[in-house]
Amino acid sequence: MNLKQIKSNIYQIDSNKPGKKIIVLGGVHGSEKTGIAVVEKMINLFEKNKINLVNGSIVLALGNEKAIEANKRMVREGGDLNRYFSQEKLNNLEDASYEANRARELAKIIDGVDVLLDIHSTLTPSRAFLACENEPKHYAIHKWFSAQDVITDPNYILSGGDYSTTDEYMNARGGVGVCFETGYAKDTSTADKVVESILNIFANQGMIEREVQSDSVCKDRNVYKMHTRIDLTEKGFRYEKGFGKGDFEKIEKGQVIGYHGKEVYKSPVTGIILFQVPKEMWSEMGCVGFIAEKI
Repeated sequence: MNLKQIKSNIYQIDSNKPGKKIIVLGGVHGSEKTGIAVVEKMINLFEKNKINLVNGSIVLALGNEKAIEANKRMVREGGDLNRYFSQEKLNNLEDASYEANRARELAKIIDGVDVLLDIHSTLTPSRAFLACENEPKHYAIHKWFSAQDVITDPNYILSGGDYSTTDEYMNARGGVGVCFETGYAKDTSTADKVVESILNIFANQGMIEREVQSDSVCKDRNVYKMHTRIDLTEKGFRYEKGFGKGDFEKIEKGQVIGYHGKEVYKSPVTGIILFQVPKEMWSEMGCVGFIAEKI
C-alpha cells in the first residue's frame, strides 16, 4: 500500500482512483490519548497492508506534536491549536508561533479533502458524544460512531463568535467536519472501537474492501445546541452543590447552578452543562464550562 509521509506526523494513502478524500486527525490537544492511539493504530494497519484502499485517499495526522510530546493539552497559554482555524488567524502571517504554522500546514491539507474526522476526549468525566452540524450529510458519516448525543454550535459559542475549530473550518470549506469526543481523556480503552467505527465509514463510502457492519449504526440521537459560556469573572465562581463533576449534568431553566461571589448564576435554558473545565485550569481557560439547550 502506498503509505507516504507528506509532512511531519502526517501520512497519506492514495488509491490513485476517484473517490472520497478523508482525513483522520488526533492529538490536536496533546493530552487526549485516544485520538493519538487511533491515528497510530490506523497507520500501523496500512503499513502492514491489513487494509486495502480501493478508491479515494486517506490522510492520517497528529495535530499538536509539541503538546503530544509534553503530554499537555497545549504547550503555552493561549496556544490551543483547535482555536487557530479561523480565517483571520490562518491569514495572520505575522503570527509565526508553532500553533499558527501547524494550523496553516493542516489547513492546506484539509482544503483538499471531503470529510474530516477529528478525534477528541474531554477534560472531565463524560460519555462519548459528537460535536458537528446537525445535517443529513453529517449524520451519513457519524452514524457509525457509538454515541447518544450530538452537540451543534451554529452560533460558534465555543469558538467565541466565529469558526475556529478543525471541524468548523471543514464545514466552512463546504465539506463535512465531525468531531468525535470519545469520553474522558484519562480513559483510552475505546481506541480500538473508534478504529472499527472509522473503518466502517471507509467501507460505507466504498473506499476499502471490508463488509460494512450495519448493525453498529446509531439511529437515535439526542441533539443539543450550544447556548451560553459560563465565564470566570473577577468574583470567581463556585458551582452549586451537585454540579461541576462532569459533562451532561442536566439543568432546568432558572435553576441555580453556581455563584459569582455572592451573585447567583441561574441557567438561561433547560439542557445540560458541557465542556466543563477542571478547576485547576480555570484561569488558563477563562471559563468553567458551557450550557447547551436540548432541541
